[in-house]
Amino acid sequence: MTFLPSKTIHCPINSALEFINYFKLPYYKDADCLENLARVQNWHTPYDLRQKAKEIGITIIVTNTDQEIVWVSNYFESMTGYEINEAIGQTPRFLQGEKTCKQTNIKVRESIKSRKPFNGSLLNYKKDGSIYECNVQINPIFDQNNHLKNFIAFERER
Repeated sequence: MTFLPSKTIHCPINSALEFINYFKLPYYKDADCLENLARVQNWHTPYDLRQKAKEIGITIIVTNTDQEIVWVSNYFESMTGYEINEAIGQTPRFLQGEKTCKQTNIKVRESIKSRKPFNGSLLNYKKDGSIYECNVQINPIFDQNNHLKNFIAFERER
């Protein structure tokens, strides 16, 4: 069994095809994969990740410290129209467009830079170009030694 490189998701898979197929499984597999990622990265978080992953209508996006997406929940496809493998390696900015509020983007960047949570609303764009608004909660994730490991975003379409 192998793991993907450190800048991507840490789920035990052996090929890109297995990677894609792994994410086509029912939503409860999100909880397993998210818990695995938390264990491998040694996260120290107050969230019940298993419960968050099972919430209907919640999209979860995990990025590395460079803001590259390393994991998204299965609901991501329903909310954005993008397949999961299209998101991995991108920054969440790929969902933004002309009508995305610049001031909100500044607040998000400031929160990330200062390693503080962000709560707010964003206008994003689906793959087909249509706009959707979502409530976003972005949180830094630290390990047991208080080193920044990832950022996790919980998003719900309004």
